[in-house]
Amino acid sequence: MANQRKERCPWERLCPFATVFTAAAGVSRGVRGSLPDEFWEHTRGAQRESLLAMRSILDRLLARVESRRPRRPQRIKVE
Repeated sequence: MANQRKERCPWERLCPFATVFTAAAGVSRGVRGSLPDEFWEHTRGAQRESLLAMRSILDRLLARVESRRPRRPQRIKVE
């Protein structure tokens, strides 16, 4: 058989979020049928909460970066 490699996120090796979600997807595929539906309902809720937590971290980092920007245009000398 030909070696079929699934396309991956180019940032997976650098991004901890991509690494975590790639690993979680692999685990869920392996055990999907052996766990009750209630487990998967809670898993989806936990996944949503994890994403919201990550978003709060990213929002805070973005606010910090944006607060460092100059508030008004600056004149620069072009040669």
